[in-house]
Amino acid sequence: MMTWTVAVLVCFLSLPNDAPTLCMPAIIPIKFTNQQECEVAKERFISYFHPIATERNLHMSFKCAFGDPKDTLYAPQETLYDGHITGRSQRLSSS
Repeated sequence: MMTWTVAVLVCFLSLPNDAPTLCMPAIIPIKFTNQQECEVAKERFISYFHPIATERNLHMSFKCAFGDPKDTLYAPQETLYDGHITGRSQRLSSS
């Protein structure tokens, strides 16, 4: 049975300017039977991680993925950038 899950990409922005951007993909290990349940949970995760991302200078991208989420980890829909939600056009920066 194919299920929905929340895929996350976490990038550390507090590295020195000459260091490469360090990003790690992850999956939140909760399965959903439909996209609506996944989207509601995704919004809750974004709200929960907002202060953590702000405090730790993280870039976090969240996306609901159907089937194998590994195929979608690098194309997030909602982005938490320096503690702010942005669109997918936001570029990563370590400056």
